[in-house]
Amino acid sequence: MRTLPLLPLLALLAACGSSAPPPEAQNSGAMAHPMGPMSGDQDRDFATMMITHHQGAIDMARQEISRGRDPQMRALAAKVIADQQREIAQMQGWLAAHGGVPKAQ
Repeated sequence: MRTLPLLPLLALLAACGSSAPPPEAQNSGAMAHPMGPMSGDQDRDFATMMITHHQGAIDMARQEISRGRDPQMRALAAKVIADQQREIAQMQGWLAAHGGVPKAQ
């Protein structure tokens, strides 16, 4: 199993909530974003970025299960993995049904 350092993952997740483009830029086509290029299609961009975001949560939860000591936190981590995997599958299914992941412009 691959392990990742926890601090960079926390920084990535923190960036997810604070980097929304200003309203005037939201309809301007392809844009840069900390989690990758945005296509301008809000639904696809949301699904694509949330998959990346959820995978980061799964990676952190796996770290907790392998290194954490508190049984409640380890149980929560196991639930996070199950929930996030289910949501990733749902978003991947939506993307597949709607033409797949857009190519970066």
